[in-house]
Amino acid sequence: MPNSYNKYPRAYMTTAIIVKTVALFLVQIILLGIFGVTLFRSANASIIITIILFLSLLIATIHETRKHARLDALLFRIEKLPIVSSAKAHFNYPIQLYGKIIANESLLTSPYTKNKCVYYHYIKEKEIKSENGSHWKVIKNTIKYIDFSISDSQGNIKVDPRNIDKILGSIYSPTKTNREIKNFPFSEIECTRGAYHSRRITSSKLFGFIPYSTGANVRHTEYHLLEGTNVFLSGFVHKEKGEEVIAESESYPLIITKKSKSEYLNSFGDGSEIYSYSNIILVIGLLFGFFVLSFFRAVTFEIYMLPTFIVALAIITIRWIIGTHNRLVMLEERCNNSEKNIDIQLKLRNNLIPKLVNVVKASSKFEKKVLEEITNTRIEIEKNLTKEKLKDFYKADLKLRAILFRKEAYPTLSSSKNFNRLMKDLEEIENNISDSRKFYNKTATKYNIALNKFPNSVFKNFKHLNEKDLWKL
Repeated sequence: MPNSYNKYPRAYMTTAIIVKTVALFLVQIILLGIFGVTLFRSANASIIITIILFLSLLIATIHETRKHARLDALLFRIEKLPIVSSAKAHFNYPIQLYGKIIANESLLTSPYTKNKCVYYHYIKEKEIKSENGSHWKVIKNTIKYIDFSISDSQGNIKVDPRNIDKILGSIYSPTKTNREIKNFPFSEIECTRGAYHSRRITSSKLFGFIPYSTGANVRHTEYHLLEGTNVFLSGFVHKEKGEEVIAESESYPLIITKKSKSEYLNSFGDGSEIYSYSNIILVIGLLFGFFVLSFFRAVTFEIYMLPTFIVALAIITIRWIIGTHNRLVMLEERCNNSEKNIDIQLKLRNNLIPKLVNVVKASSKFEKKVLEEITNTRIEIEKNLTKEKLKDFYKADLKLRAILFRKEAYPTLSSSKNFNRLMKDLEEIENNISDSRKFYNKTATKYNIALNKFPNSVFKNFKHLNEKDLWKL
């Protein structure tokens, strides 16, 4: 996996998978040449070798494709969650929010750079020399943290970083500590790099009076998380010692990053083409395997190898059919899931508007016309949104946004705590609706592209599949 700082933290990208598969393909050619020339002379042995190597290439490709599928599913779960405030945290539910790191106790002092922080990861290495050269050996790899929370405008919530698997940009994994919450993979934290492979310089004197400096055979790497850092947090709400705390779960890793949500997700490589590429690689590997074997054995492509070739090609074709069908079904299900998220946010808004109306009624100085405008923005959401219903939503959306900006013109109403709280909730829901629409459009676009690409378009015509309509932003 790439380890460049702040980029591609753990993405199994298309390029990475292709490189691994091509490497296996080259090994296949080499082994075909070696075994075909030196060890095996019979046609049966050659066919057996080819089948074994082809199956190994097939298994390796399936393995890498499944890796991407798991990561792709994880990113979808992260991306579809709405951004909320800390006040919306509920036990046994995932949560995503923006906030600032605050310490709940005295700050730590990092061992090398002496920075005040809430979390640090320190690595100490020693140079080991031998006759064949030298290498660096890790002699200390520790993390330490204090009790800290993420604070936003509506409160704060504690974070448990004990199960962190990776420091973004670091090649070293943290040493785990005892924990009450079960450990799951993929949790990441983005720290500030205070030192990276820095050597301590020691001073000495030659013959007791000539000063000189020399590099020590020990180097230090350090990452720390500073108080006051603005971060994006994603995780799962647990209860530890009776208190709600954000940590990781099996489906939702703990992510603490200085990037925005979109920047973090964009840092992963797009591997959407791996399903097509892997089958193409298999076909090329199959053809090259047969022809290279024939070349090294100094014979032509004999007729007895044709059945083996046809069987292998049939396996690839069946894999393509099943894989394409499953991927289109998965993308369609994601579109439906994304649309349901919009429905949920719209229903939340509809439930909030009557509360706003009641607060407005209590203010005699507020215009009756504005009250009617708020009431009229409540639209009933059907199970499946029609194009006519979308038009109603756009009109209501514009009215609500206008009201959000006009409330400052009414001091009596604006001074109401209940009204301000409800308006903050409404503004949060409006932002979530906007994000949900963008996410749906992104998911639907991916589905439409996959549907229209050849040879996937064969499925579109055969099963009479239709493209997804996009939301107007």
